[in-house]
Amino acid sequence: MNTRVIVTDSRQIGLLEHLQKSAPEVEITPADQDRLREVIADADILLGRASREDLMEAKRLKWLHVNSAGVNYLPLDLMEEMGIQLTNGRGLHGDTIGDHVMAFVLAHSRDLFTFDEYKRRGLWKRQGSVRELAGLTMGIIGAGAIGKKVATRARAFDMKVLGTNRSGEPVEELDETHSFADMDRVLAVSDYLVVACPLTEETGGLIGARELAQLPPGAFVINIARGEIIDEGALVDALKSGNLGGAGLDVFTEEPLPEDSPLWTTPGVMITPHVAGRQSRAAERGAERFLHNLDRYIRGLPLDFRVDYRKGY
Repeated sequence: MNTRVIVTDSRQIGLLEHLQKSAPEVEITPADQDRLREVIADADILLGRASREDLMEAKRLKWLHVNSAGVNYLPLDLMEEMGIQLTNGRGLHGDTIGDHVMAFVLAHSRDLFTFDEYKRRGLWKRQGSVRELAGLTMGIIGAGAIGKKVATRARAFDMKVLGTNRSGEPVEELDETHSFADMDRVLAVSDYLVVACPLTEETGGLIGARELAQLPPGAFVINIARGEIIDEGALVDALKSGNLGGAGLDVFTEEPLPEDSPLWTTPGVMITPHVAGRQSRAAERGAERFLHNLDRYIRGLPLDFRVDYRKGY
């Protein structure tokens, strides 16, 4: 019996064509997300998202792959119970997200939004709260694949970089590494705080009013992870109080960000619509990773980039 792969990601058309030529033992079935439940019953592999209801119809699904790094939107408890292997795209977006973080940092440190406003008003004004990055400290909450890319870029600007991970074991790209339990030591010195950890039961609401109050006056907060990790109400309060110098946000608790969200009108907030990981070769790179693992699957080898259900990433 051929291995049947269901593909719901419309961006993977080139992948389908490649598979048909190079893997004749694999049967490919494109399916729109809204009709996945009709075809998932006899699928061995799924490339794309699936709801709890979709998975309840799967009879022999052994592997699900998503190109995103975050997997919190999937029914992980059910997938673990069903024995489905899950692989993801962690690390694929590190470079572009690292670039996006530094875009926030540079726009803030050089006060580009103020100068852009002067330009819109036709004003030649040189007043702006610019400051040098060299010697400032960046704190990274979550020194994983993305956090390391951010750290490398920050150090290129002669910033000191501290970060956290689960164990506190040293990370080469960081000047100092602390465990999440010692996060306050990072917060206390972070001129720029970057949230880059996955959303799990442990990290939901990780950054609240108490944590924001630990930051130095004028600190700038960046979130390119998941919106639920930061208490948005507490963030708005800290910004309005003047304790924080601003925020660069690419992710939000609710997306699209509601029109009545105070984040739209809070001074010092830069907003991008969950595009930090966008890249020109996203579909191609995602296909390369999937094909790599498909070859391993067919040969009976362990899959790379597997998600640990206990950790949630």
